[in-house]
Amino acid sequence: DGFSELCYDSIADMEKGMASQAADAQADIPLFLKSCQMVVTLKRKVIPVPENYPRPLIKRMTFLKRKPEISAEDFAWEWLGLHAEMVKFMPYVVGYNQNVIVDRIIGGKSVSYDELPYDGIVEFWFESVEQLEACFASKAYSYTGTHGKTFLDTMTTFLVEETPVLP
Repeated sequence: DGFSELCYDSIADMEKGMASQAADAQADIPLFLKSCQMVVTLKRKVIPVPENYPRPLIKRMTFLKRKPEISAEDFAWEWLGLHAEMVKFMPYVVGYNQNVIVDRIIGGKSVSYDELPYDGIVEFWFESVEQLEACFASKAYSYTGTHGKTFLDTMTTFLVEETPVLP
């Protein structure tokens, strides 16, 4: 299992890049995947990972789904505002990105929220699993987690190893 992350400078650049490789990519997908679900996000670097960090980092990715009674606008208001500020006080965090989902794609076609019900993707970086665990056991996380419960329904978390393919 894995995630691929492609970064573009603009939506127009993304559309051009995806169109230039669409046929080859679509032909390859059945060779190794049952299905391909994609999300288009706008990345916000809250705590940028320092360039040329002296050692490999542990990455924690979490897919977020808002509570049913919370609108997409209210989710963004809470997550991008107060919640982002609270994360800055959590210990041992080396990097933190918020990725707001702006489109959902299955089989090369945009689908509704109900078909791929996620609102955002969190990226955290830590120096070690021990520091990750200490962070999420901290008092600062207790406050942040309590705030998250006011607007989050589910959080699906993965620890991932980053493997850059292109510079």
